[in-house]
Amino acid sequence: MSLLLIFSLAVINLIILLVVLINAIKWPGLKTLSTTADASVSILIPARNEATHMEEALRSAIIQGPTVKEILVYDDHSDDGTGEIVELMRQESPLIQLVQPIPLAEGWFGKPFACAQLGRSASGQWLLFLDADTRLHAGAVSLMLGEAKQRGITFLSCWPALLAGSFWEHVFMPMLNFVVFSLFPTPMQERDSRPSFGLAHGACLFIHRAEYESIGGHACVKQEIFEDTVLARVWRENNLKGLCLDGQKMVSVRMYTNLREMIQGFSKIAYPAFRKECSFWLFIGFHSLFMLMPMVLLFFAKPLGLSILGLSIATGAVVSARAVQCFQFGYPIWSVLFHPVAEIGLIGLGLYARHQCRHRSGVQWKGRTYNPTEQR
Repeated sequence: MSLLLIFSLAVINLIILLVVLINAIKWPGLKTLSTTADASVSILIPARNEATHMEEALRSAIIQGPTVKEILVYDDHSDDGTGEIVELMRQESPLIQLVQPIPLAEGWFGKPFACAQLGRSASGQWLLFLDADTRLHAGAVSLMLGEAKQRGITFLSCWPALLAGSFWEHVFMPMLNFVVFSLFPTPMQERDSRPSFGLAHGACLFIHRAEYESIGGHACVKQEIFEDTVLARVWRENNLKGLCLDGQKMVSVRMYTNLREMIQGFSKIAYPAFRKECSFWLFIGFHSLFMLMPMVLLFFAKPLGLSILGLSIATGAVVSARAVQCFQFGYPIWSVLFHPVAEIGLIGLGLYARHQCRHRSGVQWKGRTYNPTEQR
């Protein structure tokens, strides 16, 4: 490997470290704002087999105060008692309503379709779409409303705290933030209105109803795995204002609780989320070349006659970026030591998901098959 290539790796990784530092310092969060705005909010929760999460999700919604007009749950053909739990919770709060499911329409993915039904059933001026595993802290809805009003935006996504409990969660969950915030410069959202700077996390989408309906609602993202970020970009394409802010202090989510759940969940997005085959291979190549290879080669640098300095800089930049994100997102610093394991897992899951989609029926998630290869 040439000296020029090794130092190119070092330079690129230093740039990535700079992006991570800028995001850690400059990415704004929700401010402590009070609002007296005369506005109503509908909390909307699509739920498919979410019995283990449903009660806690609803309790965190109930405490949000008088701004919340209603809490609607779409029971997406669950077979684990999700609907029954919602019905029991209705006895504690008249705000809670259960939206009965209808058959999944052809050409739709499950979550966008569920969100579309919720949007049609809601009556609030603002729509707050939450995942069933999302937890709102007290006062979160009022803060979102105040933030949206002050900034003059009609689309607000609050990036949640991604909680981890088990060992494997601490190893792999930080990669979700690392994949996004090692490349995406968050300050550019406010400075540049281009769609490419649209970003969102589907666990928390706070949207003005009128604008949502004007673009067709979730119908415009009906076949998207990353329907959240695509919706944020469609928003910008229609000259509407939207932002994704650091919402860790007000919103949290524990997406998975064990290694098996993570493998299934990550497989759903590791390949099907890419619209083009070349985009998938660019992603795999980027993480293999810049995020993993410098660490591997550093162990063999001396016998192979490679530049120890160049590989050390490239490796140190990646490790430093991960360490910065550990402090930013509240992960233990020891998880940085397992970065090569996390990268291998990320790359391996991507290749596994591609194999499932290309040579078998696709990847499974909550009883549904995702295989969008025919769209490519």
